Amino acid sequence: MKNSIIFVLLCFFVAGCAFTKADLNIGYDPAKAERGPLSSVQPLKIGISELADSRKDKEVIGHKINGLGMETADIITKKPVPEIMRSALITMFEKNGHLLKDSGERIILDGEIKEFWLELQMNMMTIEFMGTMSLLLNVKDANKNVLYTKEYQGHYDEKKAAGYVKSWENVMNITLEKLMYQIATDRELVKALSNQAPQITKSIEPAA
Repeated sequence: MKNSIIFVLLCFFVAGCAFTKADLNIGYDPAKAERGPLSSVQPLKIGISELADSRKDKEVIGHKINGLGMETADIITKKPVPEIMRSALITMFEKNGHLLKDSGERIILDGEIKEFWLELQMNMMTIEFMGTMSLLLNVKDANKNVLYTKEYQGHYDEKKAAGYVKSWENVMNITLEKLMYQIATDRELVKALSNQAPQITKSIEPAA
């Protein structure tokens, strides 16, 4: 009996205002941005183009569910997903010592958002929140020749006794942090960028 009551309460908390949209505030917190091997590259002037969005459903990032696992309402974001992802890239590259420019850039980044999703799953005693993001990133030189391409992924899941909007925002924000960390620590990306970085030469003083 006790377990049945707990399960009913869980159903209530996961569904809370089950038939209204949930509008999440998702973003990459500069205070949590981490430096990685990317910071070892000599500072580059980088331009980041608008990101393409190839998700099947561009209007939502998940669905609320009721106790029976049925979808009841959409989960959306306060800002467009491409804007969230582009802003995160800007913050991450700046944290690693690079200069973001609208013109005169030495490196151009563009890409394609393939996944940006929050899945809710009811268990008997807990609720599981699963965030997944995927970004195909293209690195190009000033002449738009492709130097490097890779698909990065971020994933984070959390089980709680209950949770609503704040819990969902936290899961997605951590997922975004993990995705950015994948980029900041990609040594092949570092290698590609290092080849484009200005070479620093030391002046040689004439012998006395």
